Amino acid sequence: MIYRTMAAVLLSSVALPGVTAEEAKRIGCFRQVTVPAEYRTTKKKIKDSYRVYVKRANGRIDLMEYPPVYEETKHLVKEAYTLMKEVDCND
Repeated sequence: MIYRTMAAVLLSSVALPGVTAEEAKRIGCFRQVTVPAEYRTTKKKIKDSYRVYVKRANGRIDLMEYPPVYEETKHLVKEAYTLMKEVDCND
């Protein structure tokens, strides 16, 4: 919302007929910043951890443990948006 308002002010001040660049005055300097979307995640266990004996070619028997398997679902909480952040005007 702030971005749209600031863009409208900037465009209208640049597009005014009869106003030259020498007459214009810098009010502030801004940088466009994109804020990423926020997500809430939920985990659902699909498979428990388990252990298995594995016989190797050299005759050794190993006990292997496999971790549990989860399904993760993302839910959008807040969409990404753009805002104008004021910065120093050092050219």
